[in-house]
Amino acid sequence: MLVVNYIVALFGSPVMSNFSKSALVILVLLGAMAAAPPVAKVSVWHSRDLQKLRPASPESLGHFGNHRANFIRRDRTGEAEVHVRTADVFVIQTGQATLVTGGRIPNAKSSTKTEIRGASIEGGQSQVLVPGDIVQIPAGLPHQFVLARGAEVTYFALKIDGK
Repeated sequence: MLVVNYIVALFGSPVMSNFSKSALVILVLLGAMAAAPPVAKVSVWHSRDLQKLRPASPESLGHFGNHRANFIRRDRTGEAEVHVRTADVFVIQTGQATLVTGGRIPNAKSSTKTEIRGASIEGGQSQVLVPGDIVQIPAGLPHQFVLARGAEVTYFALKIDGK
């Protein structure tokens, strides 16, 4: 409140020119803009651009606070994995794969503090995924993409971190 009173007093002062008043207003506005939270940015990935990507491993599309987006191409069976805190949402773009979920990962090893990996899943449920299919895998659920010889699948993966 003291700053506001000071600015009002300056504006009423005969010593302050119009230029000085304009400069002061600009400085106050710049200060307010710097203190304001950043404006959220919209991210758009057009299918024509994604089709040009040929990642050999996940292609990061960005990190957005509690989630991150990847574009993934697989041409072979992936490792079985469990994310302790991260849920996955997959949107199949091209190709076909079998997704195995549930069961257990024999001889599992921690690859990071929050991820467990292994060669395969025992006792899981299998379902074939094709373009247009959307899958949500909760944190803590073993899952694995299994591909037939010579097959390929591309998909959008949204990884949502839980706390």
